[in-house]
Amino acid sequence: MLRALYGFGVADDGGATVEYALTVLAAALFAGVLIAVVGGGSISAGLTALINKALAVSG
Repeated sequence: MLRALYGFGVADDGGATVEYALTVLAAALFAGVLIAVVGGGSISAGLTALINKALAVSG
C-alpha cells in the first residue's frame, strides 16, 4: 500500500544525512548573522551596559 502511495522502489537512503547537513548549515548561518549583529558597536555597547547594570544590582 505504501509503495503505491510513494512510488515503487523509492529509496530515502541518505535522507537523514541531508537533513543533518542542512540543519548544520542553517545553524552556521544563524551564528554568522548573530555575530555580525552583536559585533556592531551600538549593540555591543548596549549589551555591555546591560551586563554592568545587572552586576551592579546583584553585587
